[in-house]
Amino acid sequence: MKALDRYLQRKRIEQTIPFIKAGNEVLDIGSNYGELFDLFRKKGIKISGIGIDPNISGDSNGNEFTLIKDYFPTPKLEKKNFDAIVMLAVLEHIPFVNIPDFAKNCNEKLKSGGKLIITVPSKSVDHILNILLFFGLIKGMELEQHYGYDINMTKPLFEKEGLTLLLHKTFQIGLNNLFVFEKNS
Repeated sequence: MKALDRYLQRKRIEQTIPFIKAGNEVLDIGSNYGELFDLFRKKGIKISGIGIDPNISGDSNGNEFTLIKDYFPTPKLEKKNFDAIVMLAVLEHIPFVNIPDFAKNCNEKLKSGGKLIITVPSKSVDHILNILLFFGLIKGMELEQHYGYDINMTKPLFEKEGLTLLLHKTFQIGLNNLFVFEKNS
């Protein structure tokens, strides 16, 4: 990752802070190497959980979190449920035909009252990322997987699975979207 990649990643992670509380058990889908857990630790907010990412070098266990090299859902999560599930810049990489099952699995892994926190870029971001990639300013992690995900599909896809939309807002001058859902009791 280049400096601009890390900066953009950190800005996405910072969007989760109001919705994850100390003591929460968090599942970070697309976790990379646990940067979300590291940022919370640096801010003095003690959380624990699991990061899952197919692109890391292998599984590892830390004090506050475990990293799993795999795709979600995975049997490695067993019957574990979470206070929060985080997917930052992940949804646009999942083939559209798989998203309904993906949403169902998110609902199943959340505790009652748990939060699902998603960021997804606006469609225009792909053009900007291609320019930044061309000039070598970003690495553009799995940019070739982007297929133009329509953010307007997000609310109905996850509400169909029993999650309630608490918040949808844009950030980074409208180039990124934050969705926060809650699992009904």
